[in-house]
Amino acid sequence: MTKIPFVDLDNIEIDCKVGHLLPPEIAYRYHALPVASDGNQVTIAIACPEDRTACRIVKSLIQAPVFLIQADTEEIDSLLHQLWPQELPRKRFLFWSSEGDHNQALVFTKRISRSLGAKLELIDSNSYQGDFFEDLACCLQEWKTDLIFLQALNPFRLLKKLEKRVQGNCLPDMLFLPAAPKLHLHNLLLATEGKIGCEGGVTWALRLSELDSVKMTLLPVLPPTPPVYGSLLQHDLVAIQAGNDPLGKDLRFQSKRLEAKDIKVTCKLRCGDNYDQIREEIQSTDPDLIILPSITSRGKVEWGSIDVMNILYKYISTPILVTH
Repeated sequence: MTKIPFVDLDNIEIDCKVGHLLPPEIAYRYHALPVASDGNQVTIAIACPEDRTACRIVKSLIQAPVFLIQADTEEIDSLLHQLWPQELPRKRFLFWSSEGDHNQALVFTKRISRSLGAKLELIDSNSYQGDFFEDLACCLQEWKTDLIFLQALNPFRLLKKLEKRVQGNCLPDMLFLPAAPKLHLHNLLLATEGKIGCEGGVTWALRLSELDSVKMTLLPVLPPTPPVYGSLLQHDLVAIQAGNDPLGKDLRFQSKRLEAKDIKVTCKLRCGDNYDQIREEIQSTDPDLIILPSITSRGKVEWGSIDVMNILYKYISTPILVTH
């Protein structure tokens, strides 16, 4: 094993362009900071080089060869504060209670919030009077929520109503909960239409891997082959993963991000309409959480698989996370 040198950073002046090669949340989490670059190789100071997960993640985010050095945690954090003077804002989660028994859903919500270091606001819908959608929209704008946990009979209707009411269409990610969700999230399914476009979904998978050991299935939901083509036109997963089109590139990039944090990744393709593809994958893998990203086109949110989610939500007891 190569010995990693320890370097005193007291007298080092950091080039902002080099320092910003890592996003602040990663730099702060793993006490890591790019300190130099010769154009071919980037030198990164890290507090715990024996943390293999941290090293893999840091290296995966740098588009160049990396040379690691070890440095004092306080020295690294001091330099990080020079690059990003203010501390990263704490995530804010919201639990909007519904009528009926929601005890286990609340336990689930509190566990995730506590584990991810988020501030959780509990809102009793009975304390609001008038239009439910208007009340919820006002609450979301007031709290500037990063993630909302809720139960809804018709998620599609709720999303469309909120989209019209929330200023700037800046809806938070939304986690729709069954009455009794599983408390541990080991098996995740990320299903998207047409292309992966799963930055938000992958980011949540990385966060959730801090709670439990996680494995993830990536399922690009591609349109069914028209019957007129018969067997002449078929989706080929191997060809897609090796290709240079947006889907192939995104599959490789997002898989690499997940695997860098020891998340086992499986890519799948299925046949049939959108609902059948997702339903069959749910029956096959029994996921603990389903992630459905929305797609933004020309400044507007297209809900994509959300109409499919509406059907799924009535028949499954699995949480569904809608990301933006």
